[in-house]
Amino acid sequence: MLCFSCSKWLDVQPEDMIADDEVFSNYQGVQNAVNGIYINLVSAELYGRELTWGFSSALARDYAHNNMVDITYNHVLVWDYEHVKVKGIAENIWAKAYTVIANCNKVLEELEKKDDSFFQYGAFERKMITGEMKAIRGMLHLDLARLFAPAPITGDDGAYMPYYKTYGSKAEPKLPTSEILKNVIADFTEAKNLLIQTDTIEKDDNYFWVGSLETLEDRFNKGYSQYPFYEHRGTRMNYVAILGLLSRAHLWTGEKEEARMYAEEVLYGYGPTGLGYYKLNTGSQLIKGGWFNVGTSVKLSEGLLLAFYDKNLISKINSYKSWGNNKMVLRNIRKMATDRGDQDDARLDLIGTTTNLEPISLKWTEHEPNNFSVNWEYKLAPIIRLSEMYYILAECMWDIDPQKSRDLLNELRSYRQSRRTIVAPTYNDFIEELLWETRKEFFTEGQTFFMFKRLNENLIIEEENIPMDDNFVVPVPDNENIN
Repeated sequence: MLCFSCSKWLDVQPEDMIADDEVFSNYQGVQNAVNGIYINLVSAELYGRELTWGFSSALARDYAHNNMVDITYNHVLVWDYEHVKVKGIAENIWAKAYTVIANCNKVLEELEKKDDSFFQYGAFERKMITGEMKAIRGMLHLDLARLFAPAPITGDDGAYMPYYKTYGSKAEPKLPTSEILKNVIADFTEAKNLLIQTDTIEKDDNYFWVGSLETLEDRFNKGYSQYPFYEHRGTRMNYVAILGLLSRAHLWTGEKEEARMYAEEVLYGYGPTGLGYYKLNTGSQLIKGGWFNVGTSVKLSEGLLLAFYDKNLISKINSYKSWGNNKMVLRNIRKMATDRGDQDDARLDLIGTTTNLEPISLKWTEHEPNNFSVNWEYKLAPIIRLSEMYYILAECMWDIDPQKSRDLLNELRSYRQSRRTIVAPTYNDFIEELLWETRKEFFTEGQTFFMFKRLNENLIIEEENIPMDDNFVVPVPDNENIN
């Protein structure tokens, strides 16, 4: 996917000189640069490990203590942020995220220098790339804020991190979290408006829109076109995913009305009971969305709005785990499910066992290498799901219609084959159920920790109710605090 010159460009630090004429001399060079950014998003420092099944999942105690040879994660499990190796993980996440942000800004800078005729598809392609780069920039800033700054619910609006919009800027001032989030939402909003055409209107049959969750192959797994840059919209920042990210961002800020609006647009536009629409050049067509088949899925792919792709992801994970027999043994989620009457939940089928009968996540373990129907899913790193829209909408509806909130959770649970009906007479009961659903849905995907943090709730795991106090905030790397 990457030419040599693009590889060199992605390896340099933002302040180094870039061979602009070489990398961006034609539209293929721009496409290579964009592909390189997506490759970097699934690096071990970001969504290939630390922000999915690694650091973020350990923060939520998805894993059992003392069952990992890599002692770094044992320190993460108890939020020992001062341990030198834990500091190293945090520094690597921060540095890699800002390097990718700088590369996004570089692409955006180059796009402004080109006229529409430079691109294979003219203004259409410029809009698509611009929207994707702004959305990636917003998502990385959002995830850095979710890690390194207190949640807005705490009332702490301190300045913990900068927001970079310009390539080559070496030192931007740290901004209050509220300003960071405003910039995130602005980037997502611009990206949404740019990408609506890309992902809702068919163009010359040369790429595949997001249209409906029923078009699973088109979104993730089809590749016969001579124009691969425009395919696989489920693995690229796309219109529907950005709607979901806008909902996530607004909920993080506490803006429930806006979060509800975007969650409804996704759920009722693309969900299993929604219209799942896209517009064709010849008129409008309505397609009902698909959903979830546990028998042929290891990543619950039919409900993915966005998942980054790495054809070598499973081999990288296997290599990491084989180092010192690092098994990444789970906490006993199956026992927790049984204790709560959810033993029939299909999500438990995604928990396997080692040869010693220890529980492990099958989301990141190649247990059916010869099964084509699931083999391609091993290459995906889930970023945002339709199920999150259920959770957001259910939470945002509580003050308006508590029964609707319960109905939404029960509807999602029915798709996951859970038979127990949630009653939740009080808000606290509802939040307890919501957090439990989150743990089952997102285990080893890195999202559970952020649910507890956003609500400022004690971490609940097995029989433990752990006051988090200051443990929700990962300290900003030391070298970022030098005046």
